[in-house]
Amino acid sequence: MTSISVASALGSILAGGYMLYSNYRVLGMNQYSGYIFALCAVIFLVFMGISSSLAPEAGETMTVNTMWSTFLVLSVAQGITGTLLTHFSQGGMLETFKKEMRGTYQTITQSFLVIVSFNFIVPFILIALLFPLGLITGQNP
Repeated sequence: MTSISVASALGSILAGGYMLYSNYRVLGMNQYSGYIFALCAVIFLVFMGISSSLAPEAGETMTVNTMWSTFLVLSVAQGITGTLLTHFSQGGMLETFKKEMRGTYQTITQSFLVIVSFNFIVPFILIALLFPLGLITGQNP
């Protein structure tokens, strides 16, 4: 559960959701894996909406302190959300799998690999896809 919490806080709720998705796949619960990832995507969009509502109006500037404060609050909120989601969706299964079946889930190292991919690789792919479509212009409004 720690690795999912870390991934949610440092890589977004999508990274934590991917790890939850992977856990369900390992257990053979493919239907739930899709549901949990979809739920995490919706939660991520809510956090993005909150983030964009905190952005300054056109022509206004945001101080560095305000930017970092907003980032930290949203990161902690996503970490807490990921922890709660893990606890309520897989908490009992994690303990049973670990104790009775002697199984293992993702390590903290795997969590950092997920964080790196969700912070660097996924945005790069999105930019590469959206730029040619004209959805990202690279010009200031």
